[in-house]
Amino acid sequence: GSLADILTIFKQHQINLTKIQSVPIIGKPSEYSIHVDVEWRQRKQYDQALKVVLRQVRNLNILGEYKKANIQFS
Repeated sequence: GSLADILTIFKQHQINLTKIQSVPIIGKPSEYSIHVDVEWRQRKQYDQALKVVLRQVRNLNILGEYKKANIQFS
């Protein structure tokens, strides 16, 4: 389905999904808002993924953008 297509786009662009949440849209039976938290290492891949996703969805709201941190523990 549509969700699988979107998730595949993120995978193809090496975008890590850390959270996926599906929320029903009130008043629109069988329609859902999908909320995802993503991590990316290369901005170019993230931007390319968003361009492809935008062609597949009715609406896209970006609530925050986060580059994956490189944390080293001593």
